[in-house]
Amino acid sequence: MKLDNINKLKIGTRSSALAMAQTDLVIEKLENTFPSISKIIEVKKIEVSGDKYKNRHLRNIGGKGLFTKEIDQALIENKIDIAIHSMKDVDSSLPPGLIIGGVIEREDPREFLLTNITEDLNSLKKNALIGTSSLRRKAQLLRNNPELNFVDLRGNILSRIEKLNASEFDATVLASAGLKRLGLNPKGFVIELDRMLPCLGQGIIGIHVSEKNYKIRNLISYINDKKTFDELTSERALLSSLGATCNTPICGLAEIQNDLLFLRSEVYSLDGKECFTTKIKGNISEADLIGFEAGKELIDLTPSRITESWK
Repeated sequence: MKLDNINKLKIGTRSSALAMAQTDLVIEKLENTFPSISKIIEVKKIEVSGDKYKNRHLRNIGGKGLFTKEIDQALIENKIDIAIHSMKDVDSSLPPGLIIGGVIEREDPREFLLTNITEDLNSLKKNALIGTSSLRRKAQLLRNNPELNFVDLRGNILSRIEKLNASEFDATVLASAGLKRLGLNPKGFVIELDRMLPCLGQGIIGIHVSEKNYKIRNLISYINDKKTFDELTSERALLSSLGATCNTPICGLAEIQNDLLFLRSEVYSLDGKECFTTKIKGNISEADLIGFEAGKELIDLTPSRITESWK
């Protein structure tokens, strides 16, 4: 397949090992479709605020958009042509002028409990110390074991593994997708979906493009995975309908079977004692409507005293 008069493709990404692995996966998809494209690809590593301020809560300094803001700004300023993101790090609304041009096939969306002390979630000792800064993961784990203790933890996957091996905590939760993309097989186990739903968008690599750059939009459309895109559309519609932020302990997963899309989602009280669930299905052509309907149901189900605690 021929390139559409594109002389250079500048790709913006974070500089972490995982971000580079994700960028390599996108490049591989492009090269499989356009064999000559490697000659014009230029990868630009961009430092983001989320990596600068590793010892501060994201929710106190701007939310998860701190992992994407600088890269998207470079795209807006035409310094890059596409931006590669882990979609679980992307806010529910994109900056004006940008769209999700495509996604590649979703990796395993499940969570992974990194630990040296047990092989089952139920066997985790009651007073175990868990390293996480995620309000969602805290609430989910507390619902399973109300006596757990927590210590704030940020940083990349390798640093978290090092801290666990140094006995700074007993366990932490990571996305299985990140471990697989880095080729890591640490001690611990996958948490099945019926025990712990993931962050919305988890396991999906998205490609942001300028809405008006039709050549690049057309290029990226050739590697877009339609099934994953529809799942993401539904999950992001749910996020948008709730106005979810880093303070919202929400989880969920959209899955397509034949022509039907099934969306499961949950929200929690911060202490994990209360959980509100919705399950909706519909035709994949209505992916966004399914997400909005799920959000409406969760809003109706969740008492205001709980939603107020998220602010």
